[in-house]
This record gives sequence, C-alpha cells and structure tokens, in this order.
Amino acid sequence: MKRILTIIFAAIAIAACGPDEEARFNEEAIAGTQWEGTFQKVQNNLAKDVYDIKITFGDGGAGSVTLKKSGGFKVTDDIRWEADDKTVSFEAPEIAGKWTVKNYNGQTMSLSSSVGYMTLGIL
Repeated sequence: MKRILTIIFAAIAIAACGPDEEARFNEEAIAGTQWEGTFQKVQNNLAKDVYDIKITFGDGGAGSVTLKKSGGFKVTDDIRWEADDKTVSFEAPEIAGKWTVKNYNGQTMSLSSSVGYMTLGIL
C-alpha cells in the first residue's frame, strides 16, 4: 500500500511540473540590462553597413547605444527607449524608430525594423 501511495504522489508531482515558463519580452525584462551584438543597417531595402553594437537599457527609459563600424570610430549616444511585449522603440541616432522583436529568450534577441536588423546577446 505504501508503495502504491508513493507512486501516486510521484505521478502527481511530475504532472504538477509543467514546462518551464518562457522568457517574456517586456520593459521590465530588459530594464537594467546590457546587450551587445551586430547591427546590419538597411537602406532602400538593401543591406548596407554592419556595426558592432552595445545597448544599455537603463531604468526609466533612459540608456545608451555604442556603435562601431569595422575600421571606424566608436560612437556612444544617450537614448530613450520604451518596450511592450512585441516591440521596442528607440529615440536615438542611427537606430531611431520602432523595432519588432523577432526572437527573445532572455539571453539573446533579434530585432528588425525599416532601419535594419539587430542580433544581440545579454552581457
């Protein structure tokens, strides 16, 4: 009888363990984080320059972006940003506008807009 109860409780415990909750993209998830990766600029639907990019999503919608083109100078600018569950918008040189979140898992994210594409990893 004890063995049967152990099996039943084990089955209940396993059933109660659902799949891990997916990382959700939203303002709270990215506030206070730093990301780096690549930014592929697009102009007239044609791929243009590729930059190394680092974005700091500060609290309260403030932050910074650093861009470096291969062989070029590194430029850092202050930014304003806001996010919802599908987009992030930037007020910033080079990356201004609304970006669609294509992929996000808490460690990496991909963004796209009419300005270009970003592939980022968390620092």
